[in-house]
Amino acid sequence: MFLSLVVAWIIPDVPRSLRDQLKKENMMLMEFLVDHDRQARARSPRPSPAELRQQLHPSHGQRPRHCQVIRAGRGAGGTRGVSE
Repeated sequence: MFLSLVVAWIIPDVPRSLRDQLKKENMMLMEFLVDHDRQARARSPRPSPAELRQQLHPSHGQRPRHCQVIRAGRGAGGTRGVSE
């Protein structure tokens, strides 16, 4: 049993030429994907950080209704706690 594991480890299942060919093809594929990604990024303009914030949070700069500040004091009708 031990001897068969050692022999299997010493003698590869895949010939060296095939292993080298697979490495070469994998490298070519990676280069193609990187080049394709680079070209796609060059074609599409990158939005500015402000535009990204606006896309993520369309109401940025405006307070949602549930976040309005309540001021203490007397309003026009003599009521307390009138919101802005």
